[in-house]
Amino acid sequence: MDFGDLHDISSVDFTLQEPRFLSQLIAPPKKDWYLGCPIWSHKGLLKRLTKQKSDRHELEVYSRSFNSIELNSSYYNIPTQEQIKKWKSFTPDYFKFFPKAPKDLCFRPYDKLPHHLLDLYFDSLNNFGEKLEESFLQFSPYISPHEKKYVFDLLESLPENFKFSIELRHADWFTNKAQLLRLCEYLNKKNIGLVLTDTPGRRDVLPMIFTTNRAFIRFKGHNNCPLDYERLNEWIGILKNSKYLSKVYFFHHHSDEQYCIDTIKYFQKTVFKESQNSLPEIDLKKNNQLSLI
Repeated sequence: MDFGDLHDISSVDFTLQEPRFLSQLIAPPKKDWYLGCPIWSHKGLLKRLTKQKSDRHELEVYSRSFNSIELNSSYYNIPTQEQIKKWKSFTPDYFKFFPKAPKDLCFRPYDKLPHHLLDLYFDSLNNFGEKLEESFLQFSPYISPHEKKYVFDLLESLPENFKFSIELRHADWFTNKAQLLRLCEYLNKKNIGLVLTDTPGRRDVLPMIFTTNRAFIRFKGHNNCPLDYERLNEWIGILKNSKYLSKVYFFHHHSDEQYCIDTIKYFQKTVFKESQNSLPEIDLKKNNQLSLI
């Protein structure tokens, strides 16, 4: 995730705002935690996950250490039924996919909804079957509140048999607090999540409003620096202590994606006992293990 990336983060205020939970239903005492990366084929990551050369598919290797994937490839190409069937075959029962909606839906607004593209998108989601957890729509910085008619028409078209979240990037969605709250209240009524993007250079896109009982966080770390763990500790405190959250989706990003292993392992170690999911232990090469703090 290059969005909001900074080379020097020493002067960034990473303090999180007080969270606001629009879903006031008390959740079960144990939460489901889904931790993952944005890619399964990163060479550095795979090298650290395998003790020796393996003939297994990259996704099979990845899915033995993580229980979910933020599927960014679906943003560029809607996967075929055969592709999805193959991906599912490489993953264990507990593994979940979080496919990103196709770019053509979310990059620039249409005058009217592209129903053919929507049908292809929804068909692809259906092909994931029980391995689908949630899909998210990442609206580009070109889509501002001026295009809200298109945005709301698109949201109204989303079928209720799937779970969705949206990610907003244009600054004007966040400058008018009353407008943002109205949007979030609408999302709450539709059971659509608001993706919270924690990235150094765009602190404005992190309003800390949870519109459903599902928390969807995209976390941009700084290649395993000590500050990453200070930030994770604050997130873990908020997420573990909330009585309104039943599911947590926390996807780790770094400029060098191999470091997802380190921040996820730390996160996993801290919250594992809270989980109803069988999170697999990350099995690292001894000579490649890095300090967690």
